[in-house]
Amino acid sequence: MFPMGFFFDRFGTRMSRHLLSLLLLIGYLMMGFSSPLTPLLLFPGTIIFTVAGSLLLFSSVQIGNVFQGRKSTVISLINGVYSSSTIVFLIAKAAYEAGLSLRIFFSIMAGSVILLSINTFIILPVKRIPWPYPDHHRLVTCCTTKTDQDQKGVAGLRNEAYVKDPADAMGCSEEPHGDGVGLDSVTDTNGEEPANLKEAQIKSNDGCFEDEKRRKYPTFRSCILSPPFWMILLWLAILQLQLNFIFGAIYFFLSRLANNDGRLVSRYTDAFAIIQALVFFGGPLAGLLMDRNKLQTPCSIAKKPNVRGQFADLRDSCLPLAVTSLSAVGYSVCLLIPSLPLQYLTFVFILIVRTFLFGTAPAVTTIIFPMQYFASVYGAIRTMSGFVSFLQYPIFILIQNYFNDDPFWVIVAFIVADCVTLILPIALYVMSRGKSHAAAGRTSADPGIAAAYGVYKCCIDVRLCMYDSIWNWRARSRSVD
Repeated sequence: MFPMGFFFDRFGTRMSRHLLSLLLLIGYLMMGFSSPLTPLLLFPGTIIFTVAGSLLLFSSVQIGNVFQGRKSTVISLINGVYSSSTIVFLIAKAAYEAGLSLRIFFSIMAGSVILLSINTFIILPVKRIPWPYPDHHRLVTCCTTKTDQDQKGVAGLRNEAYVKDPADAMGCSEEPHGDGVGLDSVTDTNGEEPANLKEAQIKSNDGCFEDEKRRKYPTFRSCILSPPFWMILLWLAILQLQLNFIFGAIYFFLSRLANNDGRLVSRYTDAFAIIQALVFFGGPLAGLLMDRNKLQTPCSIAKKPNVRGQFADLRDSCLPLAVTSLSAVGYSVCLLIPSLPLQYLTFVFILIVRTFLFGTAPAVTTIIFPMQYFASVYGAIRTMSGFVSFLQYPIFILIQNYFNDDPFWVIVAFIVADCVTLILPIALYVMSRGKSHAAAGRTSADPGIAAAYGVYKCCIDVRLCMYDSIWNWRARSRSVD
């Protein structure tokens, strides 16, 4: 993924999508023309699909920039769709069993590449969608005329990412972005605060935070040499290695708990497959947790918006990171308990980890590092974590040759490793709180910091009293002697 991420950062969206379309076309044709006589076409076709999928992910994640306060939710949704794309092969299998030739099926899929190319030219910009979303970039709605636009009193602004002038070029009206982009005022005609005032304040904080990220990480090298990069890599590598190991060993666990009853094992494996198919619906949950303090509800619109610091997004990302690690601990503990019905809970925990793992990692990467290096940084993280995943093979050999096919101690080791991954959310929380208080200049006024300092000072006083008591006791003992 790293070479494709570097390619995207270097050449932009349109060139990457052109390469994506070409690779998909070649991959579909290879799969379609493969046969028992030419099975070698399957291997390069699968590799081409992997490379094309990386480009598709990198070029699609930036769409979250358009949605401002729901950015992490959209990124998680895109990753959920990306993870559930394997359903296409199930459709191909069902079509083949229904009598449709695989060559015809993949020829239809090759033809669908035209839709991807049209999508690239109409929706996506040449380079990338900027972040933070500038004031002169707005979403356009191609359903009204220029007359309607003039009646609304909304001027057509220059939008280099999409169109030059929406009204003149396309006969479209230009709608102000729902997340508070390009607000002309902060009050409505009734003198009340508008619903998008909170989003406007969020946008200002995003801009300040993005400027600080660019100062702190001016180059790609500074990104990969930073502690957050290695903490994210450690978090992703451990959880991904454990997830791959569990997927490879789940049949063994179920067979042992079911006493090798094939019918019972088949029922549980079917349940496992059905639950894992829900990854598309569980994908946005990680993003919703990250955006929980930015989402508007009727109650939040009615009251005055809370003031969010520029490091609030960093602090909000700690909860989904911790939930992912704790869910991994949860399904590991369930696997150690010899109860077959309990494995339904194991399947749910695995679903949570699978949806949160690949949805939270890119969202957190966009929060910590500048958006201009996102594809390269996240591609490097996924590539290095992929190399770590190869450790599952020596782990299987270790279980078979040295542990008598008993994975108990391996699962215990994974539980310890899952606890180590909690370093990432804890470190990000401490970092965000420290930077927030330093930026506000009110470290001593924070109740949590003040309470912690009070406890620390109390412990110091108690320790000094103990030292004084011991010293006085020794002095009296010497005087008696």
